[in-house]
Amino acid sequence: MQVGIGRLVLRLRHCHSLKDKRSVVHSLVQKLRNGGWSVVEYETQENLKLAQIGMAFVSVNASDLAERFYQADRLLLGDFEVVSFDKETLDGLEAESDEDAVDPENILDERDPD
Repeated sequence: MQVGIGRLVLRLRHCHSLKDKRSVVHSLVQKLRNGGWSVVEYETQENLKLAQIGMAFVSVNASDLAERFYQADRLLLGDFEVVSFDKETLDGLEAESDEDAVDPENILDERDPD
């Protein structure tokens, strides 16, 4: 399993109100969510000229995750300037051994009859 984490910092030069900012950020967030990303704006909600967006995606393999990051990069066009886009990939989140893995069949057998 692969987990991709992205942190975007955007400069919003043309926003003159929180309503303007909300419109720009909401549009980008919605595009990322349509691509399968989990997305949140954090820390700079009250700053008119700056937006920070956190995003995460879980994939079964590294090549799919790389493609998702590539697609996210292509969405970064709009009424903003990308100050930074930090990307992190976590891999090897599998059970350490077969003993740690959960067998779904055993869960049903171990249920309490009450």
